[in-house]
Amino acid sequence: MTALLPTHAFALLEAARERGDPLADAAAQQPRAFAVLEHAPEPGSPLAQMLASIDPAGAWLDDDTLRRGGELLHRTGPLALVALASGSLLEGYADPRGNKPLAMTGQLERRAYRRLQETARFLLLVCAPGGMRAGHGAGWRACVRVRLVHGRVRNLLRASGRWSSAWGEPANMHDTVGTLMMFTVFMLEGLERLGVAVEPLEAERYYRLFRYVGHVLGIDDTVLPIDLDHARRTTASIRAHRPPPDDDSRALTHALLHAPVHDAASVPERLLGVALRSALVGGAHLVLAPELVAALQIPPTPTRHLLRLARPLCAAWDRIGHHRRTRAWAVRSGERMWRAYVDYGLRDQPPPFAAPDDLQGRSRAEPGGRSVG
Repeated sequence: MTALLPTHAFALLEAARERGDPLADAAAQQPRAFAVLEHAPEPGSPLAQMLASIDPAGAWLDDDTLRRGGELLHRTGPLALVALASGSLLEGYADPRGNKPLAMTGQLERRAYRRLQETARFLLLVCAPGGMRAGHGAGWRACVRVRLVHGRVRNLLRASGRWSSAWGEPANMHDTVGTLMMFTVFMLEGLERLGVAVEPLEAERYYRLFRYVGHVLGIDDTVLPIDLDHARRTTASIRAHRPPPDDDSRALTHALLHAPVHDAASVPERLLGVALRSALVGGAHLVLAPELVAALQIPPTPTRHLLRLARPLCAAWDRIGHHRRTRAWAVRSGERMWRAYVDYGLRDQPPPFAAPDDLQGRSRAEPGGRSVG
């Protein structure tokens, strides 16, 4: 069993529920803030101040880690996508305090499959070679844009009069730490449950890359885990003190699992969607803890047995990715798979990581709470 954080460290993490991101909040209020991001911001502007607070990558990780940290995502290809969609994201929805911004913006329930594809694109950009080079890398710029989106969401929720102080600050720093754990510790656990043998150095490189992602997203050093062991203890503490999933957790889970069918635009897409839905549900049974599967009311499916039987095939693919003669091929193939999935899913769509202009949803914890639409 993984050890928990020391008492003082956990107190800092809990206090982060009341901490937002003032720099991002101010920058997000600028007219055309997201358009300005594509060019040099005006000196002294809130956006310029936010960007100035971000260290260059070299202050956080060496060039080798910057280059190789994302290879794990690529070499595991479709297995990483299953770990993300059937494990990491669903467990992220389980926190009844952290899921309120998603429920109230309506972004997930209304556009669940697009949100999955946007998340996949975010990981693809971050893990690409050079993706996190400060100021230029596509992953770095995506992180800055996501940080601004969170600022816009906080401003909307505060102004709505609907936000409960019992949930802490909207999209607070504790929740951002939880999101970072979702992309790292949750992902690593999911891969291992699918039959992937992640080497310690590979896992540490992967986390070190995402630690810098956390810095760019605005996480303060006092609560940003310094290494993978610290991240695992942070995750264990979050889980130990997380309230049971609520109705918003279950609604968000249902929206994601059924999105491949719900969002299908043609009969062939619907048939493919049925297969994808079955795979997502089966993957959840394999990746998530049984008690969480029950609490999220994820239905049983025969696919879970097929996926268990397929673990030797997953392990065989993993061995190809480990072997020195085939590793480079596995990394290239996995990256192409991720890119094809993202490009197909986001075709003919507005630019990703768009900031909402209003609140189109409603939390079930609000009076009369039902999803709008």
